[in-house]
Amino acid sequence: MKRKIALIFVGNGWGAPDMRAANGAGKTAEVLSELLIQEDPDIFYMDFHKPDSLKINKKISNENLSLHFSQVTEVSQSLSQMVVDVIQKGLFPIVIGGDHSIAIGTWSGVRLANPMRNFGLLWFDAHMDAHTPETSESQSPHGMPLAVLLGKGIYEWVNLGKVVPKLYPENLALLGIRSYEKGEAQLLERNHVKIFYQSDVEKIGLDVAYQEAHAHVTRTTPYFGVSIDVDVFDPSIAPGTGTTEKNGLMDKDLLPLIKGLRSNPNCLALEIAEFNPNKDQDNKTLTLIVNLIQKVLEES
Repeated sequence: MKRKIALIFVGNGWGAPDMRAANGAGKTAEVLSELLIQEDPDIFYMDFHKPDSLKINKKISNENLSLHFSQVTEVSQSLSQMVVDVIQKGLFPIVIGGDHSIAIGTWSGVRLANPMRNFGLLWFDAHMDAHTPETSESQSPHGMPLAVLLGKGIYEWVNLGKVVPKLYPENLALLGIRSYEKGEAQLLERNHVKIFYQSDVEKIGLDVAYQEAHAHVTRTTPYFGVSIDVDVFDPSIAPGTGTTEKNGLMDKDLLPLIKGLRSNPNCLALEIAEFNPNKDQDNKTLTLIVNLIQKVLEES
């Protein structure tokens, strides 16, 4: 089934200390909107910043924390409603950010579009993103979306749409993890979330890890989504991201696995996050993102 697509570009950097991640959506839109014109996609651009609000900080300051949290709430509410509308029109949403706090809005929207339909989530990331305010030293929202989707953390984020949780731990698998902190690891361990560390991927190969992860998250539901933080890739091919970690995935290994996802009626959405064009080199990361999306849109 070749579904029509909806491209949702989310200019949001409120979840990260380096707020220039908000520029990633616009940079990608410049290329994709023209490249995919024959697809006749529905295109939406959501900009949550004033021109002078893209600050670069090592850490979100305590005095600005409430502003960042309130802005992430606004982003999550707006994005979730956009995703609901797109899915209910029968379109396949491709959400492009923006820091990874957008996942709160993306996957809340997927759930709220059909509240009785559980779904699995394949989460490609160098980091766990499963902090709560109690465990996070930095307090950065982009390190919290998985905890929120599992029903833990900021009340307004967790209770978005009054369906809690948005995602069950048995329907979640993380792939490519190679940097994390004790508090978030303990939360995932307590909930028995499936994790394929980068070391596991290197031992068994990404193909096997992907197949096992997909089988795991769809044990109790046929439906699933895919979230890709570009920092899951090796910095040699994806330097344009907020927090690079060495020894990551290679595009040649992932591209064949996501080919034709648009044609799979059980795949509910695709999300790509954490592209920071201000850190890119020779458009390597931008090219990678375009290649990922084109592969998803190919016939399977």
